[in-house]
Amino acid sequence: MAKALQRTSSDTDCTRDSYNVPVRGCPKKLTLEKMIRKSVDMLSCVIPSSASSRRSSDCSDDNDNVDDDGMERFNYEMGETYEKDPDLFELIQLLPWEPEDRAKFDDDAVYWYAALHPRSFSVRYDFKHQGRGNINCFPLMRIVALGASLRTVEAVVRAFPPALVKRQQLYRRTVLHSACAFPSPFQVGVIQFLLEHYPPAVSQTNRHAFLPIHNACSASLPIGVEAIQILVEAYPESVLKTNKLGETPLQAAKRNKEMLPDVLSYLEEIEHEERERQQYAKAN
Repeated sequence: MAKALQRTSSDTDCTRDSYNVPVRGCPKKLTLEKMIRKSVDMLSCVIPSSASSRRSSDCSDDNDNVDDDGMERFNYEMGETYEKDPDLFELIQLLPWEPEDRAKFDDDAVYWYAALHPRSFSVRYDFKHQGRGNINCFPLMRIVALGASLRTVEAVVRAFPPALVKRQQLYRRTVLHSACAFPSPFQVGVIQFLLEHYPPAVSQTNRHAFLPIHNACSASLPIGVEAIQILVEAYPESVLKTNKLGETPLQAAKRNKEMLPDVLSYLEEIEHEERERQQYAKAN
């Protein structure tokens, strides 16, 4: 880790370290640093060191969790729990739409928290919702919205895989919706990862008939053309789908002052091609 782990309290204080990662229930003299060092060998086979969802061939674990292509399979049947972890909540109760809060997000802390306290990620928490009220969801959705790195997203999914496939109950939002609504420097890798492990998300709409691509085209932060291409290639028909505002992704993008010119050009071209393809299919 780029930043040395240093204790900010006495060795007998097991509540938190300099990364604000709580060490709940640890022996008096067992610091987080010692825990991490002791667990590195084990975690190297659980959490890949590279930003990839494919398991390392050097791991001695059995291959039951890896498919024929070498991609890790997740257990989506795990049950959620109900004991909320206030320390985890403190780490991630930031506002994704506020630049100051996004800058405060501690990606390394959440990564290690997922490794050390996976059960804490199987609980739904009440986070502030943009506009008004709260939104009740698993930590994965908020962490993705805050711009987490691919390795952290992988670690959090591994901690509680069902969070990847369960929609937020009130707004019917998926994790992919959040990744598209709040772009980050890691957006391409994160979107690819989410689609690889849960392809149906690309065609699922939220309560307002927004596909993930509608969220991407309406985002208040610029989203790159590569991310849009991934969404279109996964679901080509999406470019002609309209949301409750009656907008296609291109129309939403044209209304968005943050939209990049190359994204608009790409959407114009691909929408035209998809209309021609559908017309040809109807005629034949």
